[in-house]
Amino acid sequence: LKGVIYNADGFFVPTATFSKGVVIPELMFAMFQLTFACITVALIAGGYAERMKFKAVLLFSVLFFTFAYLPMAHMVWWWPGPDAYTGPEVVADLNATAGYLWQLGALDFAGGTVVHINAGIAGLVCAIFLGKRTGYGKTQMAPHSLTMAMIGASMLWVGWFGFNAGSNLEANGYAVLALANTIFATAVAALAWLFVEWIVKGKPSLLGGISGAIAGLVGITPACGFVGVEGALVIGLIAGVVCFLAVSYLTRRLRHSRRRRHRRRHSGWRVCRPGQGRRGLRDRWLGWPHLRLRLGPDHDPGEGRRYCHRLERRGLCHRAVDLQVHRRSARHRR
Repeated sequence: LKGVIYNADGFFVPTATFSKGVVIPELMFAMFQLTFACITVALIAGGYAERMKFKAVLLFSVLFFTFAYLPMAHMVWWWPGPDAYTGPEVVADLNATAGYLWQLGALDFAGGTVVHINAGIAGLVCAIFLGKRTGYGKTQMAPHSLTMAMIGASMLWVGWFGFNAGSNLEANGYAVLALANTIFATAVAALAWLFVEWIVKGKPSLLGGISGAIAGLVGITPACGFVGVEGALVIGLIAGVVCFLAVSYLTRRLRHSRRRRHRRRHSGWRVCRPGQGRRGLRDRWLGWPHLRLRLGPDHDPGEGRRYCHRLERRGLCHRAVDLQVHRRSARHRR
């Protein structure tokens, strides 16, 4: 570890901050970055909780950290540091060595892109891939204890100060600005969610206030050291309102849209034995344990049922189930 933690003289290896001549131990910065990596993997768990085996969780965490988190952190946060810029003639060459998104002008003070967008997209993909949770839409899935949820959200809010203010890497005015923005934006977002919920649903809720606070924390994170307090208030307001509308309406509309696409995609296929094949009789000869028939609008809707019964008697279908008649065929018959 010589040269990584300790230098040749036995002292801690220094690393740059955001001011010339101000350094901190490299090990300290590495441990601070470790907390970001840990919370990113933990955030994704909300998308697959109770739906993935523990072995799969371990494998996914290793793969995500290696192939998603590390490249994103490097693309957004890596730059040569202030001490490397010794004159205007070296600016272009040094900027060319920075991370790809940093070169494009991406600003992420404390993890809005590296942590939240990264984890959000990964969690969404996991949720879509795994499918709906058992009982979703049929049973109540509110938190089992709002008291524990409130305690957890409060601890999260306090811990978030370390991420946002600590990302300044120096104890100066910008660290205090990040801390203040985290407080004000989160408070405004919680109130915004509560009042919009009050207007739309007739009464506010503690769960709504918790959700608004988390929305404000996520919204202000990438900008907490770049905007003033007024900007933080606006960001918190927008985050609370937009996230409430997204949770209340957008997810429902997307779910219905997927259902309509699913019906349009599968309404033309008649199922004889459950399965996924789309190659007609050829599926049976290739060993598929199911058979699907394609019927157009000019066919008698009963034709497919009679054909499946004949196949069943001949042993080509183990059982005929749920023969779906195309709506267009039914209308054509009438």
